[in-house]
Amino acid sequence: MKFTKSDIKDQELLTRLIKEEADRIFNSPSARKERSYDQVFESCSKGKVAELYMVESGEYEFADLRWHDLKKDGEYYEVKSYNVKDWGAPWIASDLKRYKEATWCKATQYMLFSCINGEYELLGIRKIK
Repeated sequence: MKFTKSDIKDQELLTRLIKEEADRIFNSPSARKERSYDQVFESCSKGKVAELYMVESGEYEFADLRWHDLKKDGEYYEVKSYNVKDWGAPWIASDLKRYKEATWCKATQYMLFSCINGEYELLGIRKIK
Protein backbone atom coordinates (compact mmCIF):
# COMPACT_ATOMS: atom_id res chain seq x y z
CA MET A 1 0.00 0.00 0.00
CA LYS A 2 1.47 3.32 -1.11
CA PHE A 3 -0.03 6.83 -1.08
CA THR A 4 0.70 10.53 -0.73
CA LYS A 5 -0.99 13.42 1.04
CA SER A 6 -2.74 14.31 -2.24
CA ASP A 7 -4.58 10.96 -2.09
CA ILE A 8 -6.51 12.15 0.95
CA LYS A 9 -10.06 12.90 -0.16
CA ASP A 10 -11.00 15.35 2.60
CA GLN A 11 -8.13 17.84 2.72
CA GLU A 12 -10.09 20.27 4.92
CA LEU A 13 -10.60 17.57 7.54
CA LEU A 14 -6.91 16.68 7.34
CA THR A 15 -5.89 20.29 7.99
CA ARG A 16 -8.26 20.54 10.95
CA LEU A 17 -7.09 17.23 12.47
CA ILE A 18 -3.43 18.22 12.18
CA LYS A 19 -4.00 21.59 13.84
CA GLU A 20 -6.13 20.12 16.64
CA GLU A 21 -3.55 17.46 17.49
CA ALA A 22 -0.59 19.84 17.21
CA ASP A 23 -2.31 22.29 19.56
CA ARG A 24 -3.20 19.52 22.04
CA ILE A 25 0.36 18.14 22.08
CA PHE A 26 2.03 21.54 22.23
CA ASN A 27 -0.17 22.57 25.16
CA SER A 28 0.88 19.47 27.12
CA PRO A 29 4.46 19.90 28.37
CA SER A 30 4.92 16.15 28.84
CA ALA A 31 3.78 15.41 25.28
CA ARG A 32 5.53 18.41 23.73
CA LYS A 33 8.86 17.69 25.42
CA GLU A 34 11.41 20.20 24.10
CA ARG A 35 9.89 20.54 20.62
CA SER A 36 8.85 23.80 18.99
CA TYR A 37 5.32 24.23 17.66
CA ASP A 38 6.63 23.80 14.10
CA GLN A 39 8.28 20.49 15.04
CA VAL A 40 5.11 19.24 16.70
CA PHE A 41 3.02 20.37 13.72
CA GLU A 42 5.34 18.57 11.27
CA SER A 43 5.18 15.38 13.29
CA CYS A 44 1.38 15.56 13.50
CA SER A 45 1.17 16.22 9.78
CA LYS A 46 2.99 12.99 8.94
CA GLY A 47 0.91 10.91 11.31
CA LYS A 48 -2.49 12.35 10.46
CA VAL A 49 -2.03 11.74 6.74
CA ALA A 50 -1.53 8.02 7.45
CA GLU A 51 -4.39 7.89 9.95
CA LEU A 52 -6.89 9.65 7.70
CA TYR A 53 -5.87 7.55 4.71
CA MET A 54 -6.62 4.40 6.71
CA VAL A 55 -9.97 5.81 7.88
CA GLU A 56 -10.90 6.80 4.33
CA SER A 57 -10.08 3.23 3.24
CA GLY A 58 -13.13 2.15 5.26
CA GLU A 59 -11.29 -0.47 7.32
CA TYR A 60 -10.51 1.69 10.35
CA GLU A 61 -12.14 4.41 12.40
CA PHE A 62 -10.65 7.11 14.56
CA ALA A 63 -10.12 5.95 18.12
CA ASP A 64 -12.62 7.12 20.71
CA LEU A 65 -9.91 7.50 23.39
CA ARG A 66 -7.68 10.53 23.86
CA TRP A 67 -4.05 10.04 22.75
CA HIS A 68 -5.06 6.99 20.69
CA ASP A 69 -5.08 6.84 16.89
CA LEU A 70 -7.23 4.22 15.19
CA LYS A 71 -9.63 1.46 16.06
CA LYS A 72 -10.71 -1.66 14.18
CA ASP A 73 -12.84 -4.53 15.47
CA GLY A 74 -12.48 -3.28 19.05
CA GLU A 75 -8.67 -3.08 18.95
CA TYR A 76 -6.70 0.15 19.16
CA TYR A 77 -3.83 0.91 16.79
CA GLU A 78 -0.92 3.26 17.37
CA VAL A 79 0.07 4.81 14.03
CA LYS A 80 3.60 6.04 13.36
CA SER A 81 5.03 7.60 10.19
CA TYR A 82 8.79 7.91 10.11
CA ASN A 83 11.49 8.61 7.58
CA VAL A 84 12.58 4.94 7.60
CA LYS A 85 12.74 2.08 5.11
CA ASP A 86 12.26 -0.76 7.60
CA TRP A 87 11.67 -1.62 11.27
CA GLY A 88 15.38 -1.35 12.15
CA ALA A 89 15.49 2.19 13.58
CA PRO A 90 16.26 2.07 17.32
CA TRP A 91 13.47 4.47 18.27
CA ILE A 92 10.91 2.06 16.83
CA ALA A 93 11.92 -0.61 19.35
CA SER A 94 11.76 2.12 22.02
CA ASP A 95 8.27 3.10 20.89
CA LEU A 96 7.06 -0.49 21.04
CA LYS A 97 8.48 -0.93 24.54
CA ARG A 98 7.05 2.40 25.73
CA TYR A 99 3.54 1.58 24.49
CA LYS A 100 3.71 -1.94 25.89
CA GLU A 101 4.62 -0.65 29.35
CA ALA A 102 2.35 2.42 29.39
CA THR A 103 -0.59 1.96 31.73
CA TRP A 104 -2.61 4.61 29.85
CA CYS A 105 -2.13 2.93 26.45
CA LYS A 106 -4.95 0.71 25.23
CA ALA A 107 -3.38 0.12 21.80
CA THR A 108 -2.67 -3.52 21.04
CA GLN A 109 -1.26 -2.92 17.56
CA TYR A 110 1.53 -0.70 16.20
CA MET A 111 1.15 0.36 12.55
CA LEU A 112 4.34 1.64 10.95
CA PHE A 113 4.51 3.74 7.80
CA SER A 114 7.58 4.79 5.89
CA CYS A 115 7.24 8.44 4.89
CA ILE A 116 10.07 9.48 2.59
CA ASN A 117 9.77 12.55 0.37
CA GLY A 118 6.02 12.66 1.00
CA GLU A 119 5.45 9.08 -0.16
CA TYR A 120 3.89 6.76 2.39
CA GLU A 121 4.19 3.01 2.48
CA LEU A 122 2.76 0.67 5.10
CA LEU A 123 5.69 -1.33 6.48
CA GLY A 124 3.46 -3.51 8.60
CA ILE A 125 1.58 -3.96 11.83
CA ARG A 126 3.06 -5.47 14.98
CA LYS A 127 1.39 -6.56 18.17
CA ILE A 128 2.12 -4.35 21.19
CA LYS A 129 0.30 -6.23 23.95
